[in-house]
Amino acid sequence: MKHIKTDIFIAVIASAVMLTAGVQLGHCEWAGPASPAGIQDNDTWATVMTLLENQKAVIELSEASVIIEVNSTDGDAGFQVFLDGEGWRKARIFDPEGIQVLNVHVGGGIRSIGGGTELFMETEEPEYEDLDEFEELIEHLPEGEFMFLAATTEGDWATGTAEFTHDVPAGPEIIAPLPDPGEECAADVLADFAVIEWHPVTTQLTGAGDIEIVGYQIIVENEDTERSFMVEVPAGVTLVTVSPEFLEAGLEYSFEILAIEESGNQTITESCFETAE
Repeated sequence: MKHIKTDIFIAVIASAVMLTAGVQLGHCEWAGPASPAGIQDNDTWATVMTLLENQKAVIELSEASVIIEVNSTDGDAGFQVFLDGEGWRKARIFDPEGIQVLNVHVGGGIRSIGGGTELFMETEEPEYEDLDEFEELIEHLPEGEFMFLAATTEGDWATGTAEFTHDVPAGPEIIAPLPDPGEECAADVLADFAVIEWHPVTTQLTGAGDIEIVGYQIIVENEDTERSFMVEVPAGVTLVTVSPEFLEAGLEYSFEILAIEESGNQTITESCFETAE
């Protein structure tokens, strides 16, 4: 099910397998009114930084992130990137080896009102059969510092960095509500007292070692009403009461628990319940 993001996303889709090759949207120079001439779409980060060294009009992006999101219930995983800054006309992202992995620009009416600010990109989420396949999947993006570059509509350059890791939390283990044996969803959950509870996440998905969880996000949705209930809690909280104002008797609800690691990497466990009549 589609879930609400924390504070880091609006969607554009790409392929996880092709991400390291870069997304090319046209081939044009990046030169602007106050830009160093000759910056090309296919330049490496080292080349860009050399050209920007003597530029005074370089500002910082407000936010930049690259994370891994895993659905432990479905057994799939993908990458998400986000940037936010003053109105920009072009934006690029480079991996720790200096290879461009994203190149996007805006034009027309979007550019005429000041350009883009927030950008979220979510890749395809290939399924993995086992942990060996999972580790092969996430190796498509190397660990390390990702570099962000944006050309603003005012003729400045904006840069930012994001530390990317392969530290992915295990999926939260649900305590309640649990379905009866052989059933998909828990039944007869009281609409005025529905509790979602889980064990704290303390290890990585691969079992490689401990992990630092900074919080959890719980999302409850009903397909028919198209309404969602979402709450974020700190790492020490492992129980949430779903607002009785949100739930109705006799309906089926799907829910997700996201464990969020300090780098932003997150793992989802999904389940569902039916409220009593």
